[in-house]
Amino acid sequence: MKIIITGIAGLIGSRLADWILDNIPSAEIIGIDDLSGGYVENINSKVKFVEINLIDQLTLAQTFEKYKPDYVFHLAAYAAEGLSPFIRTYNYDNNLKSTAAIVNECIKHDVKRLVFTSSLAVYGHGYGGVFDEGWEPVKAEDHPEISGYLDNDNQRFKDNIVVGGLMLCKTPTEFVEQRNDFYHKQADAQMRSVDNNFMRENDPRMPLFAERKSSVTFGRGNQQSKE
Repeated sequence: MKIIITGIAGLIGSRLADWILDNIPSAEIIGIDDLSGGYVENINSKVKFVEINLIDQLTLAQTFEKYKPDYVFHLAAYAAEGLSPFIRTYNYDNNLKSTAAIVNECIKHDVKRLVFTSSLAVYGHGYGGVFDEGWEPVKAEDHPEISGYLDNDNQRFKDNIVVGGLMLCKTPTEFVEQRNDFYHKQADAQMRSVDNNFMRENDPRMPLFAERKSSVTFGRGNQQSKE
């Protein structure tokens, strides 16, 4: 069984590879990463490491053709929620287009299953009825007054409050305040890094794009000043 894991040098990718190798010794893992955010030291020595950027669709196609994986875990992405509005082209290429390329290769090579991971941030901060990290299911026994309105047909959640397929959950106020404070500080720090041109000096992958700059041009824009 051959498995491709993208983002192999990151926390989740490397730990997943370790678990598979420990529990499925016959598995052959091909790890893909461009080492832009992960560390080569994280990669298990039994993994066949391929250092490429997923934007390079030609090399990606050659990798799939060479190894012909049975399963693919797509864990690679550039994660910077607060910074993303200022690097839209970069994120579009690295997250959206690269994912589309992975999907295309999986279809082309009849991959049995593609596992794609993301974060709850894609839904916003806890809105839209999505189960959020840190939420605690409310016990039905704590609210006997609404027992007649429940539709707990699923025995797996018989002890919880489920209405219309949605589970009622709660989260501590302290947790919400701490999380909001963390993300506000993170966003402020990322904004300052953009304003100070910090990212350009420390990360050559993220230049200041022309689309972020404004200019005023008169006429055809080819005038020459007279001295």
